This record gives sequence, structure tokens and C-alpha cells, in this order.
Amino acid sequence: MPRISASIDWDGSDWRKPQSGDLLFDAKDFCKKAIRFPKRAVQARYGRASLLLSVAAIEAISNDALASIYELLMDAWPSECIGSPPWVYFKRLSHRPIERLLFRNRSLKTKLLYIFRLLRRFSTTPEAELDSLEKRLARAIKTRNRVVHMTYLLDPRRHGPLLNPRQIVPVAKLALEAAERYVSEVGYTFEELNLPVSTILDTSFRPTWWNEEEWE
Repeated sequence: MPRISASIDWDGSDWRKPQSGDLLFDAKDFCKKAIRFPKRAVQARYGRASLLLSVAAIEAISNDALASIYELLMDAWPSECIGSPPWVYFKRLSHRPIERLLFRNRSLKTKLLYIFRLLRRFSTTPEAELDSLEKRLARAIKTRNRVVHMTYLLDPRRHGPLLNPRQIVPVAKLALEAAERYVSEVGYTFEELNLPVSTILDTSFRPTWWNEEEWE
């Protein structure tokens, strides 16, 4: 096992600030390796890695989008700006549903339901395309669950068998394409609302009942 260098600055001052969609680069790299590598077993390994990272990218951009809205709702609104973007788009929304989604361990499926309601309200993309994208994301998440969650592994008759090497590569490719489309859709829509997606939630906006010790 590689040793962690003692010179790493664990307070984060030397770390690169993450950006929404970063995980897609890794997912794409693993997908390319899965396609090119001649051995089936290695293809399956790279394919699983690409699938897991694609779904991780879906969840990351979802959390980032929710965090951006949450910060906006919790911040002080300048009275002269309430009728301007982005405030005008969110003035009737409550922060509590987003607070529950972010801090109460809600599932990715629940987060996507909320975000797609916003996309159908604000996005210029035809609703049929959004419906198709939502279904593709659901398939990617379900496939990821079949790979990593014990509930699925213990009941293969209900959830389907694990993917063999021939299946995992095309499935991973489809998951990557759906993740790329979703990240692009969310990023573009929020830019149009004048609310760029932020990556790290400001700790000052966490609710008073939030307890970091639970996550250590």
C-alpha cells in the first residue's frame, strides 16, 4: 500500500479547489481504458470504476446545485435585488426541503426528483429530453447499486445478475454519457439563472443542529 507523505498539508491550504464535473474526467479515462484493454477481466475492472465515478459525478453536481440554492436562500437578500436574477427565481422557495436533502442523508433519487422539478421550470431544454435524461440517470444509478450495494448482491433474482465483462463496458459508456449530459444541463441552467453552481458549501450556512462528529 502506498504511504501517505507526511508533507501533505491536511488543513487544505495546498489542495486544489474541486470543481463540479471533475469526476467526469476520471470516469472518461477509465471508460477509455476499459474499451482499449484486451483482457476481459481488466475491462470489467475499468468499466466498474468508470460506472461508479459517473454516478459519483451525478451525485456531486446534484449536491453542488442544492448547496448553491441553499446558500442563496439563507443569505441576506438586498432589497433592491429581489426582483432581479437569481433572487427573483427563488423568492417563493423554502430552504427547509433543501436542508433536508443536503443534511439528512436523503437518497440520490430524491435529490434528482427535486432538481428535475427545477430544470423543468427553468431549463430551455424540451421536457421530453429531460424525461429521457432522468430515465437514463435512474438506470445508471440502479446499475451502480447492483455493483456496490449488498442488498442487490444478496437478491440477484429480484435485481438481476451482476454485469459480466462483455456487459459492463457498454453500460459504463451509457452511464458516462448520461452523467456528462446531466452535468452540462445543470451547469448551463444555473448559469442562465445567474446562480453559478458552487462546489463547497460555506460552513456558516449549516443548520444549527448539524453535527460534524456524525460524519467523522
